[in-house]
Amino acid sequence: MFEELQRIQYYRFNIYMTTTDNALMSEWLGSAVRGAFGTELIKLCCIDGKVKCESCSEIFSSCSAKTLFHTGSPSESSQAVNPYIIYCEKYCYRDNVLTFELTLFGNGVYTVKDVFKVLAKGLKIGRNRTFFKLTQIIDAETGEAVYDGVFWKEPQIHSFSLTEKSADNIRIDFMSPFVAKQNNIQFEYIIRAILRRASTIMTQCGNEFNWDFNQLIQNAKRVKLVSENVEKLTLTRYSNRAEKKMNISGIVGQAVYSGDIKEFIPLIMFAEKFHVGKLCVMGLGKIKVN
Repeated sequence: MFEELQRIQYYRFNIYMTTTDNALMSEWLGSAVRGAFGTELIKLCCIDGKVKCESCSEIFSSCSAKTLFHTGSPSESSQAVNPYIIYCEKYCYRDNVLTFELTLFGNGVYTVKDVFKVLAKGLKIGRNRTFFKLTQIIDAETGEAVYDGVFWKEPQIHSFSLTEKSADNIRIDFMSPFVAKQNNIQFEYIIRAILRRASTIMTQCGNEFNWDFNQLIQNAKRVKLVSENVEKLTLTRYSNRAEKKMNISGIVGQAVYSGDIKEFIPLIMFAEKFHVGKLCVMGLGKIKVN
């Protein structure tokens, strides 16, 4: 089951940027980096700078700003997913160096050249708009340099792959806040969240699938949460759309599950690559499986 997930194509890069300023940055920078990136991509692509894609001519239907930022807007679908992720681990800014992970998937893979143009120009990040210069881009899957500070190389596109694994116990590390309606880490709710995201991405990519959601949820209920070391974390971000500060609450830490987990391994592997829960675009919902 879930072999259909292997049709999803993606790029995943590790981005390295530096600044000459002694910038003061928050612990979690996903929202700030996403905002700076979005501002520059809109400047590059949007003809009026307002990102009012509904009223824009069909001539510009392949616009990278529309592809990345408008796909998941309420006007498109309440269930839509923006086809990119910017993940900044905690304290990703150290000694004037900023590192973050950028994933493009689905239709997002077609924006890669415009994304590179934006990064090559540099980003102004944070409240003081500190300028960061691009120094390196590494293919996170192969370790090869796409940009070494001087030369560029055509990036390699990847397809999601599954490996056969069997386990009765599994530990999930919530590397960045897992944000969901219930913020519940019972295995059933984790699987529900992954199924929502995976099925939405598959639909947007035009891939057919035939999963028995009801049976999967019933099976997931039999997997038990045997131990946990988690905490609720609240982040504050500034929303340009709402023009105000907003709080985000999610779960970080570790949880161990026991039971018949084998059929869920592909879904959990998928979530390792493409995150789970809400606000994945700014790097939330990052998990690691042990």
